[in-house]
Amino acid sequence: SWYVNGLAEFLYKNGLPFDINLSVEDQPHHLRFKASEKSLADKYITLNGGGKDSAVSGEVLKSMDIPFSWLTLGMNPAQRKVIEISKNANHIKVGGRADKYRKELKKKFGLYKGHQPLSLYLSFVAAMAAEVNGSHYIIASNEKSANHENLIHNGVKINHQYTKSFQFESELNNYIKLYLN
Repeated sequence: SWYVNGLAEFLYKNGLPFDINLSVEDQPHHLRFKASEKSLADKYITLNGGGKDSAVSGEVLKSMDIPFSWLTLGMNPAQRKVIEISKNANHIKVGGRADKYRKELKKKFGLYKGHQPLSLYLSFVAAMAAEVNGSHYIIASNEKSANHENLIHNGVKINHQYTKSFQFESELNNYIKLYLN
């Protein structure tokens, strides 16, 4: 589901096949983290992609007096600006290697068009950062339009922002509860 739905636009725009043969183990391995000793009741991490939605989430949290830490994957000027404007110095920066690898792949294989579901990767990075930071809540600023496909191609719903959709968020939450505790 995550492969086809997350990469649907990318596969469509580049004329790549939608079918893939994956073998999945019958019994998935469970990864359990030791429960944090810290109180998690008031610890929030807010994803910062550098856009308006991140800024709005930060302002809403501030207006409600909810303390939070920004989480960025690397740091670009737009993300830096959101942090500066919010006047919230609490910040968790997770390396920026994903962009480095994408640039290397573009050099090697050429430029592909279309959305690459970085949100999928960032979701798992955020879950790990929340555990390390002792946070209980992760806030992603996803708009409702992410719930709808842009077109249907050969029976596949192509959604530019699938990994920001309610369906994906629900599947991800279930996966984390089931396998990451």
